[in-house]
Amino acid sequence: MKQKAIEIFKNRPKYTNCFINYNKFLTLIENEIFFIERNNIFILKSENGIFKFLYFVNSLKDIEKSDIFLKNINTPISLEFVTKDIKDILKFEDFGFVFYKVFSRYFVNKENRILPKSIKNSIQLADENDIEEIHSMAIENFDPLCDFIPTINELENFIHNKELYVAKNDEILGFALYLKQPYGYEFRILCISSKYRSMGLGYDFVASLPNDKRICKCWIDDNNYASIHLNKSIGFTIDGLKNYIFIRNISN
Repeated sequence: MKQKAIEIFKNRPKYTNCFINYNKFLTLIENEIFFIERNNIFILKSENGIFKFLYFVNSLKDIEKSDIFLKNINTPISLEFVTKDIKDILKFEDFGFVFYKVFSRYFVNKENRILPKSIKNSIQLADENDIEEIHSMAIENFDPLCDFIPTINELENFIHNKELYVAKNDEILGFALYLKQPYGYEFRILCISSKYRSMGLGYDFVASLPNDKRICKCWIDDNNYASIHLNKSIGFTIDGLKNYIFIRNISN
């Protein structure tokens, strides 16, 4: 079945919510649960106690064919569907999914970047001694159904690549990930300890984004008005792309 999955991947199905290269795809099917239905691949990627549902299909309607496999899974499942046109969204409710959240993508570049006001708190690169505390904070504050919760290994790589930043005294006050991308940066994570959210740390992290004239992108929950306001304060502008999160096997 792995060889069949490889053949389908090489033929580049038209629609996917998993944008990875060939080597990463091989790793994925080696370590995760996957199903093949004709020329479609469906993958359940285990993350933080849930499954992320990934698909490679030639027609969006083919996603419905996954239901025959998903009926046997009791673990919570999260599906991401990215589009600019709400008319493209399938009726995922017809095969067991319910709408959960929607995120919008924002960007800032040299044309719309607003110079920051004074930064009150020191923002510095994280080091290996910070990893355990950062990991614990991420698990405590983030929602596994829709948020990125990095593993210990991923945090080690971010530190090695000089992408992970912290504010700290005797403990971690907050952290942020400015992920390097070919186009510039992705503002991937921002987390402030609940004890220190009145110190202006959120603004300091946003204002400390690299300002080398390259584009920076981020995703924000449409209901997180504080984060929207915070990011707009340095010029982040919505670009029209939305990520709809649907979930399955979640009891109310």
